[in-house]
Amino acid sequence: MKDAEAAHRRWWLVLSRSRGVDVCDSDPGFPIGVWLETEVPVLTRVWLGETTWAAALRAEALRLTGDSASCRALPAWLDVSPFAAVERAPEPLSRWPRG
Repeated sequence: MKDAEAAHRRWWLVLSRSRGVDVCDSDPGFPIGVWLETEVPVLTRVWLGETTWAAALRAEALRLTGDSASCRALPAWLDVSPFAAVERAPEPLSRWPRG
């Protein structure tokens, strides 16, 4: 995450067919199949379904490096949030109850 503080710029996703996905904030020591370079807001917009992987790649807002099969598969591994399909409120709701 290019725009994050130095201590929070690198994250590792460890994918396992038997154990699912682990997110690590330090190198777990496995070979890296894909390197994703982006900024937090870009990945957030992709995850929320506000933009697509293809659009972010075309705009050069994110970059994938690695073997081509893994780079093509990454969008399916990091699918959009289940909340992406939920229609947004026309205006933000107040954080505090009125009264």
